[in-house]
Amino acid sequence: MDQCWQNNYALESLCWYVPEYSALWRPLVTGETYMILNYERAPFAIWQVLVLVYLVITTLLNYKNRPALV
Repeated sequence: MDQCWQNNYALESLCWYVPEYSALWRPLVTGETYMILNYERAPFAIWQVLVLVYLVITTLLNYKNRPALV
C-alpha cells in the first residue's frame, strides 16, 4: 500500500481503481487470509454467514410455498 502515497501521491489513482488495492481483495492478494477471522472479527463474520443462510433458506421456502398463478 506504500505505492499509493509515495512521490506526493503520484499513484493514488492506481489505488482507487485497481482491485488488488481494494479492502475486499487485499487479504487475498497479500496472503493474509488468516487475518480475516481473527479474534475481533470472527463473531461478526459468523453472524453474517448465519444471517445469509437464514435469508437464503427462508427465501427458498417462501418461493416453494407460494400460491400458483392462474
